[in-house]
Amino acid sequence: MSGVELAVPFWLDRPGLEAIDVARAASDAGVDAVWIGEMATFDAFALATAIGLRAPEMPLKIGPLAVGVRGPVALALGVSSVAALTGNRVDIALGASSPAT
Repeated sequence: MSGVELAVPFWLDRPGLEAIDVARAASDAGVDAVWIGEMATFDAFALATAIGLRAPEMPLKIGPLAVGVRGPVALALGVSSVAALTGNRVDIALGASSPAT
């Protein structure tokens, strides 16, 4: 174990699938886990599934996800789906989101 974890980057000016290649390269380099957040690109659960299928030995960490966007059932279904489809360990981080203005 290297003790190193990687946050998968989201580049709006780059091909979307490049994030998967970055995660695969991180796995090959011995990174311990990848964090998959959610931005204006892929759904975090969909991207985590794609990464998990390409790097099956890599633990996945999804988040932080805004609890104001998804309810508890949707979050549980998303995480359990990624885990079942990839066979990977999946952790989730939740955030309170931005306060109303």
